Amino acid sequence: MIFKFGDFTLNDEQKTLQYNDKEVALTKKSYQLLCFLLKNPNSPVTREQLIEHVWENRVVTENTIDQCISKLRKALNTAQPGEYIKSIYGHGIQFTVPVKAQSDENKTQWVLTGGIVLVMLILLLVYFIIQTPTTETSTITEENATTLDKNSQSTQVKLSILPLENATIDSEQNNEWFIKGSSQYLTALFANNLNINRISPKPEWLNNENKKLLAVDIISENQADVVALSDFRFDGKNYHADITLRNVQGVMAEKHFQTSQINELMTTVLSWIEAELELQDTVKRTTEFNDFSDDEYALESYIRALSAQAIGDSKKAITYLQAATEQDQNFNLAWYELSVAYRKQGNYRKALAILNNLTQASELLTFRIALTKGHTYDGIKQFDEAIQAYDEAFAAATKLEDNIKIASVLISQAISTINLQQFEISQQKLDQALEFINLETDPHMFGTLMNTYAKLEKARNQTNKAIEYVEKSIQAFTISGDKRYEMQARTRLASLLLRVGKFKEAEELSLAAMAYAKQQKQLRSISSNHFKLAFIYQQTGRFQAAEAQWQEALKINIELNIPEERASIYEYLVDLQITKGDLDSAENYLIRLKELRDNDSSETINEMATRTALVLALANKDKDKATQLISEFPQTDTSGFLAMSQGDLSLLNNNQTQAITHYQNALSQLQNSGENTMIVKVMNRLTTIYLETDLQQAEFNINQTEQFNPFIYPHMKHKATLLNKQGRLFQALTLLEEVKLKSGDFWRSEDQLLLEAYQNALQE
Repeated sequence: MIFKFGDFTLNDEQKTLQYNDKEVALTKKSYQLLCFLLKNPNSPVTREQLIEHVWENRVVTENTIDQCISKLRKALNTAQPGEYIKSIYGHGIQFTVPVKAQSDENKTQWVLTGGIVLVMLILLLVYFIIQTPTTETSTITEENATTLDKNSQSTQVKLSILPLENATIDSEQNNEWFIKGSSQYLTALFANNLNINRISPKPEWLNNENKKLLAVDIISENQADVVALSDFRFDGKNYHADITLRNVQGVMAEKHFQTSQINELMTTVLSWIEAELELQDTVKRTTEFNDFSDDEYALESYIRALSAQAIGDSKKAITYLQAATEQDQNFNLAWYELSVAYRKQGNYRKALAILNNLTQASELLTFRIALTKGHTYDGIKQFDEAIQAYDEAFAAATKLEDNIKIASVLISQAISTINLQQFEISQQKLDQALEFINLETDPHMFGTLMNTYAKLEKARNQTNKAIEYVEKSIQAFTISGDKRYEMQARTRLASLLLRVGKFKEAEELSLAAMAYAKQQKQLRSISSNHFKLAFIYQQTGRFQAAEAQWQEALKINIELNIPEERASIYEYLVDLQITKGDLDSAENYLIRLKELRDNDSSETINEMATRTALVLALANKDKDKATQLISEFPQTDTSGFLAMSQGDLSLLNNNQTQAITHYQNALSQLQNSGENTMIVKVMNRLTTIYLETDLQQAEFNINQTEQFNPFIYPHMKHKATLLNKQGRLFQALTLLEEVKLKSGDFWRSEDQLLLEAYQNALQE
C-alpha cells in the first residue's frame, strides 16, 4: 500500500518514506507509528491503541511514546515544516494532514546493478555460514551450467567478484543505496575473518574481459582462481540474485536466488558459494563480538548510510547511522561509521567520544578504531595522542599478520609526522611501507602510498617532485580499476598545477573530475572541484563564473555541514569582491565568516577570519585596523602572507623602501616553495614600485616573474608600461591591446584610459 500526504510518499511494502523523491530517515518505531497514523487519518488515536498496534502490547513508558512522537514530528518538519500530528488533551493524538491511499500493484520494478553487491555477498559468507538459511523461496537455474569438479578444488581456492558493467541502476526507484552501501558492509563481514587477506587486482586470465573487477582473495595470494559474476535486482517485493561462478576454463556453476529480505539473500548466496567452492574449512569465523547486526531495519539503515558516505553526504549518513544504532545499540560497525561521519564533518570531539567507547570489538575493528583515532587526533592537532593511537593500530595490524594493514599504519604515521614537519621520519615511514607494497600486487595501496609521498614533497616545497608522485598514483589507480580514486588523484594533481600557475591544465583536470563526480553523485568531490574551478576562474579573470562556482560549493557545503570548508569559501569570496571593487559585498561575506568563527572553536577558522579581515582592511585603506590585525596575526607565519601584508601597509603609509623590504622578505620565505601563484602576487607588487623608481630593476623583476607562469594580468600590463617608459610606444600599445583581449574581468576603466592614452600618443 502507498500513502500520500502533502509532498510525502510512504511505501509500506518497501518500508520507505520519501519527500519530493528524497529519502526521509526514520527509526523503526517512528516508521511504524507513522504507518498506523496514516491508516487512521483525521481520527484521534489513544495511547492504548498505540501500545497495542505500534508496540504490540509490550510494556512501554509514557516517555518512550512521547519521544517516538517527537522524533516523528521532527523528521517530518525537517523535510517540510507544518503541523502533522496534533495532541488532543484526554484523547491522544491525531494525524491532521489529508491522506490518500492507493494500491501498489503498478509499481515499477527496481533494477539493481549488481556486481558490486556480490563483493558484499561473498563477504557475508564468513559471518552467516553458521546458520542454515531458509531456501524455500529460492529457485535454482542450472541450465547450461557446468557442475564443479569437487576433486579439482582445494581449500586454497581463491575467489574474485566481477560486477556486470551493463547493469543499470533505476535511480527513479531510489535503490542505489542497496548497491553502493551493501558492498562495503559485506566487504567488512568478509574481511573480519582472519583468513581473508585483502581486495586484490583483476586476475591476469581476465585481462581481456571488457568488465571491471573487484577481486576478493580468500587466501593470501594475489591471483584469483574463481570469479563470481553477479546481477541483482528488486521487484518491489523480493530481492533477486543471479550468480555465475567461472574460472579460466569457463562456467562452473549458476544459480538464481530470491528472498524477501536482504539478510536472507546474502546468507543464502554466500552459503551456496561456500558449498560450491568447499570453503568450509578455510574460513575462521569471529562471532563473539557485536560488530555486525542481524536486525533487518538496522542493517538497511546502515547500508543506506554507507551509500550516503560513498557520495560524500556525511550529514545524511549520520541520520541513517543514528537510526541504525538506535535500533541495534550493540551494532559496533554502525557506531564506528558514525564516528567516521562525524570526523568527516569536522566534529572531532563527537567522533572521539564514540571511538573511545568502542572497547568490545573484533581484532579487525579494533585495528580500524585505533587507526581512525589517529586520524581524528591528527585533525585536532593532538599529535602525541595520534602517535599513541597509531602505535596501537600497528600492534593490531601485526597481530593480524596483515602487511597491507601494517603499511597503512606506516602511511598514516608518515602523514602525522609531515604535519609535525618531521620530514626525515616521514620519509623513513613511507620507505618502510614501500617494502610491503608494489604496483603489480596491490596497485590501489601503491597509489595511496604515492599520494602520501606527494604530500611529503609538497610539504618540503618540492612541487615538481610532488607532481611526479601524483602522476604515479594516477597510473596505479588506473591499473587497479578504481575510477573514484583515480579521479581523486587527478583532482590532487590539479591542485598542484594551480600552485605552479598551470591554470589551463588544472582546469581540464578539474572539469573531467567534476563530470565523473556528478555522474557518481559524490558530493565531496563535486564540492572540491567547484572549489578548484572557482579558484581558476578567479585567477584568470572570469569573475562571474568564479562566483557561480563558489555559490555552488557553498550550497553543497550547507548540506554537508563542513565549517572549515565554508569558511574557506567565504574567504575566497571576500577576495573576489575586493578584486571586483565591490567592498560592500566583501564586507558582507566577512561578516558571515566571523559569524561562523563565533559559532565554532576551530583555530583554523579563527585564523581565516583574521587573515580575511586584514585583507579587507588593506583594501579599505584602513591603516589603523590593518596595523591592529597585523599585530594579532601569528608572527611565526612563514607563508609570505604576513610579510606581504606588512608591505601593503607600508605602501599605504607612503614608505616604498620599507614596502620593498617586506616584499623581499616574503619572497625569501616563499623561495623554493612551489607556491608560484603567491610568488607572482608579491613580484607584481615589487614591479609596480620599480616602474616608478627604478626601470632597470623593473625590467629585471618582470623577466624573473616569467619563470613562475604568471597570468597575463597585470604582468603583461607591467611589461607594456615598461616598454612605453623605454620609448617603445608601438610595442607597448600592441602588447596592451593583447592584454585587453586576454585579461577578462581584470581589465578596468583605468586600463582602458591607459590604452587610449597610448593610442592618442601614437597618432600624435
